[in-house]
Amino acid sequence: MTKNFKVSEFACQCGCGFDDINIELVRRLQEARNLFGESIVITSGCRCLKHNRNIGSNDTSSHVKGLASDVTCKDPNKFNLIKLAYCLGRAGFKRIGINTEKKFIHIDIDKEKTQDMIFTY
Repeated sequence: MTKNFKVSEFACQCGCGFDDINIELVRRLQEARNLFGESIVITSGCRCLKHNRNIGSNDTSSHVKGLASDVTCKDPNKFNLIKLAYCLGRAGFKRIGINTEKKFIHIDIDKEKTQDMIFTY
């Protein structure tokens, strides 16, 4: 798919096979990876509706459309997460959610959602 990312990394974690990730999202992730200079780990990509509901997310989640991913890095301390968020922004992501407690960052390219925002949870 790109130099550092494979389609299988974005597959729904329930094993259903849903892996229809948006190529523009992956292209931007690759650009962020190039800027970050270290591995970016996909912790959640595509989610089928059943899996999405099972983990407590709502039906409007961008993950069910293949337009979102949750990512982290090898050493997800607060500094590295903020550095990664910066690189994601430089790569063109306009919706970035940072969770320093659970050590991941949500990114999406869902135009139906509010753009130009960084949020925490």
